[in-house]
Amino acid sequence: MYWSGSDVTEALNHPQVLSGNNSYAGRPATKLFVSDQCVVKLRTDFVFRAVDVLRKAENVREQELPLKIYHPSKTWFTMDSDGELVIGSISKKLTPLHRNLNELIESDPTKALNYLQQIFDLYFITARDHSKRLDEGLSNFAFDDEQQLYYVDDDLYAWDQFTSFISQFVVWVRQLTNADIDFWEFGVELLIETLVSVFNSNHILQVVHAQFRSYTPINETEKEIVELVKACLVNQIKMPSASKAAVESTVITEEEPDNSVVENSEKQPVSAENNEPSTADFQRISVPVAHEFENPLVKFDQFSEDRIAVLADIHANAPALEKVLSDLNAKNVTEVLILGDLVGYGPHPNECLEILSNVNCLTIKGNHDHAAATGDFARGFSRMARWAIEWTREKIDPTYAQWLDRLDPLYFQDEWMAVHGAPIDKNFFYAYVYHMTYQDNLDWLKANNLHFAFHGHSHIQANFARWRGSDGKVSEAEQNVHDYSQALFCPGSVGQPRGGEVCTEYAIFERSSGTIQFFKVQYDYAKTVADMRRLNFPAPLYSRLEQGK
Repeated sequence: MYWSGSDVTEALNHPQVLSGNNSYAGRPATKLFVSDQCVVKLRTDFVFRAVDVLRKAENVREQELPLKIYHPSKTWFTMDSDGELVIGSISKKLTPLHRNLNELIESDPTKALNYLQQIFDLYFITARDHSKRLDEGLSNFAFDDEQQLYYVDDDLYAWDQFTSFISQFVVWVRQLTNADIDFWEFGVELLIETLVSVFNSNHILQVVHAQFRSYTPINETEKEIVELVKACLVNQIKMPSASKAAVESTVITEEEPDNSVVENSEKQPVSAENNEPSTADFQRISVPVAHEFENPLVKFDQFSEDRIAVLADIHANAPALEKVLSDLNAKNVTEVLILGDLVGYGPHPNECLEILSNVNCLTIKGNHDHAAATGDFARGFSRMARWAIEWTREKIDPTYAQWLDRLDPLYFQDEWMAVHGAPIDKNFFYAYVYHMTYQDNLDWLKANNLHFAFHGHSHIQANFARWRGSDGKVSEAEQNVHDYSQALFCPGSVGQPRGGEVCTEYAIFERSSGTIQFFKVQYDYAKTVADMRRLNFPAPLYSRLEQGK
């Protein structure tokens, strides 16, 4: 569709008041004009010199085209407005979603679900492909005569790992007063299905689940929907791969052989009692019951013994792991919490996982585990770390890789938590606890009513704590959690300590007394180094074992 100057001029004769209660909403600096055919926006906050104005309009248009979220008719232009050069956009007149969705839920729920599906698609694909976040308000979406949905706001934001989306999703629950639990059951199923199809990542589902888990609803309806989302996410996370494929091939209605909600209202089911479409008549998406994943690395989900060993960053170093387990056996410690990174860097991924299959351990996922299982190591890996992950992916047993992918990235008890990276990290295992970040993490623990956390990733045996109004690092070999208001304990690294000592490290936590003991134990690191040399590992990967850093 091509627009002319006369189209713009005609629209300028019909100024609109921007308000959330009207059909069109927006910022005060945007002037909106609507004719029978088109919508014109003038961005009065963009004021340019003559030499710059056309270039700006062209740049904005070039940035928007790859996104594929706007109606194809949208384009940008320049004009003189009251003596000032401004840029504006013109697009086909669409129907605002926020003025219609609540009514559609009652009159045509299938169509309403279709629009929700399209929001999910636009939103998550933009996040995945462009690391941009759409404004989630319903007033920022509109549909054409073919029921195709488009984004109509000019602004995009930095991707924030689902935080804003989850908050706005609960706002939708509050706003869409005609939606009952049956409608939201379908809506949540569509949400999960879209997350799976767009991101194809168990880890992303875990990220979303953790944020829903930390969200505090303000009323019973919100609580019910949030619990529904969490339950569906857990079901999907635990589902075997074959069952996931089955979900991706299922549909809401028998008539349509694809993954979308039916758009043709003639095909929607009709209630016999009132001759109106009802969500009660829909055939549900056939989500198989989640089977418990038989992971020999996760023997239980609650500790029963008073003393538990805390291990981190084994990094495929079998001699170090064997030494630690031998030490624990001598101390009669039988339950183990592993803080992630079982593999990576070292030469014994299968051997270490086989050893741990005979240990009562609760294991969470680290970034190297995630990378080895999925091949996703674009973020947070040095050149040497990438080499080791690529080598690991070639050598690791596929069954073990699947086990690693299924590991949970978080563990919570009543007053403490375990994570590989940093509590504040929405992705669980990329951020570090160190002198630049520990205070923010202590603040996070306090805000989330947690006393302390166990973490790995830094490979430095220490505790960053808050006590008597002071924050700082505590390095004593024996400490007590009750001495601190908040604390961040790292047991060091089993397979690659970086504190300057050639050893293997771990901790023991006595739950009844709150005592934590840190241990450093000598082991036969020369065997690991010899294996790395034999397997042609790069020298920097084994020389650091010889230096303890």
